Amino acid sequence: MGDRGTAGGQMTLESGGGLWRTAAGDFPIAGAGPGPNAPPPVVQPSAHCRIGAARRDVTPPVGIYNCNWGAAVSDVASGVHQAFYVTALAFAPLEPTGAAEGEGPLLAVTIDLGWLFKGETDELSAAVSAATGVSTPRLLISLSHTHAGPSMTRPFTEPNCPGGQLALAWWATLKTAAAEAGREALAAMQPGWLRGATGRCDLAQNRDHFDQDLESWVCGYNGDETSPGYVTPDDTLVACVAHADNGETLCSLCNYGCHPVCLGIPNGLLSPDWPGTCRETVAAATDGKPCFFMLGCCGDTNPMRCVCDDVKVAEAAGRRVGYAAAAALEGLLPAGAQLSYKVRRSVSVSCSTVS
Repeated sequence: MGDRGTAGGQMTLESGGGLWRTAAGDFPIAGAGPGPNAPPPVVQPSAHCRIGAARRDVTPPVGIYNCNWGAAVSDVASGVHQAFYVTALAFAPLEPTGAAEGEGPLLAVTIDLGWLFKGETDELSAAVSAATGVSTPRLLISLSHTHAGPSMTRPFTEPNCPGGQLALAWWATLKTAAAEAGREALAAMQPGWLRGATGRCDLAQNRDHFDQDLESWVCGYNGDETSPGYVTPDDTLVACVAHADNGETLCSLCNYGCHPVCLGIPNGLLSPDWPGTCRETVAAATDGKPCFFMLGCCGDTNPMRCVCDDVKVAEAAGRRVGYAAAAALEGLLPAGAQLSYKVRRSVSVSCSTVS
């Protein structure tokens, strides 16, 4: 008669213990805690809170002023590639904490728009704050930075420029839509889990090159890591998904840094650029619920193919980021779970008959 002992270490979601059943009887399986040299637990970012989401279609009208490039071939939009959206996300603790300064819900609103003056940014924030009751310190307004949308800076100062009146009318509807989306997101808040993961995407490429013959910096794809001033682009991507306590998907979020300039100088179509298809791709992987896109730091990075009038280039770029975000979400642990190192020991027994 002999015996053999075995031990194995693994990262597991389950606790140790139980019985190992054999013909000779039941033997306990010990689940030992981690030793001093064991790997640390794997914990992914998550929060159990109240979450709400909403969005509004704010697609600008054809003919609106959209000259975003000094060399643009037209001042006004000739058509629409994809819809423009205002998307709102609201967060709050599971138990209300009151309305004192620094407490209460957080509200984030993202808009398909390139840029705004500070005065207009403050005007938009004030409109959303007044409509929702969320103080401006707890309100985040983020622009997708598309270069194929309305350009508001000139209409604000020259209302009678080509398409300027349409731009000012659209601005009024935009403020209303942002306020409505914010109110709806707050009203929709329910207990749920927000979980996040990090991924990688190489869409963002260095766009600066010092031409020693011209003795000047030029803007365009630069893949030469040995060139003067080259900086390796950050390929980090952050993806999140929110589920209600009953398991229903509420929304998703994608954060990535790369200039939305696939469409450029010769383009006349209104488009959210690559973030539009990115949102659609992530939404398709998260039960069709709204994807909140937040542009990351994108200084001196462009897609390799950019500043053209081919919408398929923008769509392909958006799928690259969207697929990367969806892949990151596939690696999420269950809500509230972590991987911990456990040692499992077992004892096997063999019997022989002696005649």
